[in-house]
Amino acid sequence: MIVFLKGLQMSERFLIITKKIAIFLAISIWIALIIHIFKGGGGMQEQLPKCIFTTMITFGILTLIVTAIDKKLKGD
Repeated sequence: MIVFLKGLQMSERFLIITKKIAIFLAISIWIALIIHIFKGGGGMQEQLPKCIFTTMITFGILTLIVTAIDKKLKGD
């Protein structure tokens, strides 16, 4: 990864690192929320909608962030 980043300008490096951090944080937050939902108790019928909603929102926001960073990298 370091070799890949050497040929890039500072702003491009920053955007790539920001993208990787955003992905890591989104997955971490998603895992924490899923664990919190499972610890909350209740049946699977009660937990399933919460898990689906959490997954859709978390990865929807991640998709928006990654798409915006990719557009910025391409210069659009």
